[in-house]
Amino acid sequence: MRGIYDSSLAEAFGFDENDLAANRQMRMSAKQLERMRVGAQMTRSQGPKILIFIAIGLVASAAFVIPQMNGDKSQLWIAAVALVPVLAVIGFMVRRNSKVADRFDAGEVPLHKAEGLVRVDTPSFKWGSNYRRYSYRAVFIADLEFVLLHDNANAFETGVAYRIYWADYWNNKVPVIVSAERLAP
Repeated sequence: MRGIYDSSLAEAFGFDENDLAANRQMRMSAKQLERMRVGAQMTRSQGPKILIFIAIGLVASAAFVIPQMNGDKSQLWIAAVALVPVLAVIGFMVRRNSKVADRFDAGEVPLHKAEGLVRVDTPSFKWGSNYRRYSYRAVFIADLEFVLLHDNANAFETGVAYRIYWADYWNNKVPVIVSAERLAP
């Protein structure tokens, strides 16, 4: 089916006709790659900020706890043992963010497409999801669900056929729409 450029979709997702033309060839435009790289740099910069915040918290906690110990070091040992898994999880998250950022920096962002009738609705419930279910909207197409802000989701019409081009972020767990087009009837 032939795709039709839709200015409301372009405005909602920040692409133009040149970006869409590149996406139709299953590649990202230079502008889209640069936007992904900027996002990758922001992702990468979060790790050191988190670690600095934790270091300040540890120093503040130690300054509060040590004077109250009165020679009993068991509280200090309990805190140290509890801290190890927390630091391991944070280290894992920082490394994962760096891997994502490295992919974007290298331009290794696979582009995918999904076609079909769209349904705009409330996101499906997922344990552990970090979005508030009623603060977002979801666009369902084929077997995919894109969780979006209301303004972005409202650029789509339920029951209309679209082709959505998307990049995977964290191995298909967070699909990011890079462009979309209506399909001619």
